[in-house]
Amino acid sequence: MAMFYLRYQEFYESINPEFRGKSFTYLDYMSWYTQFTNAHMFTYPRDFIGYNLPSCSINECIPTIPKGDKNKYDKMMIKLNKDLLADSNGKYYIIGTIRKDNTFHHEIAHALYYLEPTYKTQMNNLTGHLSNKLKLAVYNILATTYPEKVFNDELQAYMSTNSWMTGMAEIPGFKVKAKKYEQVFQSWLAGIDKSI
Repeated sequence: MAMFYLRYQEFYESINPEFRGKSFTYLDYMSWYTQFTNAHMFTYPRDFIGYNLPSCSINECIPTIPKGDKNKYDKMMIKLNKDLLADSNGKYYIIGTIRKDNTFHHEIAHALYYLEPTYKTQMNNLTGHLSNKLKLAVYNILATTYPEKVFNDELQAYMSTNSWMTGMAEIPGFKVKAKKYEQVFQSWLAGIDKSI
């Protein structure tokens, strides 16, 4: 699953600007990631348990695949993209996780943020009422893994689903504010077909 999502996830939100929004080979990414983690081996499939992709990013990524680097995962993603575009009027979101726990809900929160303008507005309103001190503390944690462009989306996904990164729960006021995000998310989740 990790290798299926890798190119598209890193094109969308890689912490490394050399990959985010850029054309790259799997081997180049694997080499960099191994050095970045200082693990002496490629641990990406073990390090991430959830993936989320907006259709716009997938559509931007596909034409950047280097000649000769298209692999079976790319072929699967290209077919999936074509099928979903035909069924969704051009806008969809895919998520992946093997766990049906807070990780699953975290990825659903990302999808809602992208697909449902009212949900996004509600979450952004909550974020707008956070103190600058609390936001900065959360953003400092997010910056260890994510680029700034997804901070608000990640903030709402973490706060609404109890899938907190290390250190978030220790931020003064975080847990209290998270309850409001959870309430909004749960009301939307109740309206989603439980068969997903």
